[in-house]
Amino acid sequence: MNTNFMAKVADFFRLLFKAFIEMHTMMFDLLDNFAWSYGHFGLGYAIGEKILAVFGLICILVFDLLMLYGLYALIRRISIIIRTKDVKCYSVLGTVTDKKYVAAHTTYMSTGKVTIPVVHSSNYKVYVQYGEVSGEFNNKDLFNQYSKGDAISLILVKKLGKNDKVIEQTLELPE
Repeated sequence: MNTNFMAKVADFFRLLFKAFIEMHTMMFDLLDNFAWSYGHFGLGYAIGEKILAVFGLICILVFDLLMLYGLYALIRRISIIIRTKDVKCYSVLGTVTDKKYVAAHTTYMSTGKVTIPVVHSSNYKVYVQYGEVSGEFNNKDLFNQYSKGDAISLILVKKLGKNDKVIEQTLELPE
């Protein structure tokens, strides 16, 4: 593999690990400060401090779960790449199972002092199926050209491992 690519991957994981550690350290320091105020003033935790502590712990848990899922997906993808011995492509006729359109829209995210607009582009989702393999394409031309139940020309890509065992099957659009 390319040495430069491996260095970039190592830097990415170093930064991710640093953010992971700093986020946990910050939250536990915050909880420790609440314990200090409890012992020093003898007043107990304020409701706002409890809510903030619970919210912080939930954020850390969500972050941890997202990191674990991301690592799982990365390891799974690498495993598929390593196990793939052959790739075979077949021209097939699939069926359009569903279509969904979401118009372009803007949502607003508030940071407390500033509200930032987030622009979402239009989505033209076309869902197709061939046998047990399904696919999803975000394509305006497909959306306008096909209706639900129509037959569509697709390419079935099979990734084969040892003994021609199917590892992964995907559907792609012909070029």
